[in-house]
Amino acid sequence: MWFIIKKELTWFLKNPIYYIGAILVFLVVYVQCQPYLTINYFQQGQMIETLPIEQTGDTDIMDGYIPVTEKEGFDISLDNLRQDLINSIGIDEKQVNELINYIEEKNMNKEETIEFIESKCSYIGNVRDYFYSADEMKLGTVEELNSYIGNALDKEDYAAYFGR
Repeated sequence: MWFIIKKELTWFLKNPIYYIGAILVFLVVYVQCQPYLTINYFQQGQMIETLPIEQTGDTDIMDGYIPVTEKEGFDISLDNLRQDLINSIGIDEKQVNELINYIEEKNMNKEETIEFIESKCSYIGNVRDYFYSADEMKLGTVEELNSYIGNALDKEDYAAYFGR
């Protein structure tokens, strides 16, 4: 058995097609990973392009987008809820604004807000979807983007991050 395995391996090593295939695989992997191999800080005055809404689901720092803070995410969720209550369900704007203002005055956290809205607006299917949706991203300024990159590199070195 060992003799057969040895002969097969020598046959593989003598065949140049395997070398060509290995080189092609290496080149494809390099081309696909090339944008991630360098750290590019944003330059002052650089224009950061806003992506169309269809493409914002898979954005990251390379596109100029950074994660929102918890407070900003909460405000975005409340705004989305406000828009849906007014536009989709057809509730009076004054009533919706009173509801949102009450939540903001009481400084409710996410869970308290969800319970409050579920008790007041039982006709909304799943309130949690508004507050626990996918990570929200925002278009950052050059200073915010460079600060985010610097903070990320302080926490973990680039090679470990890229390897993960």
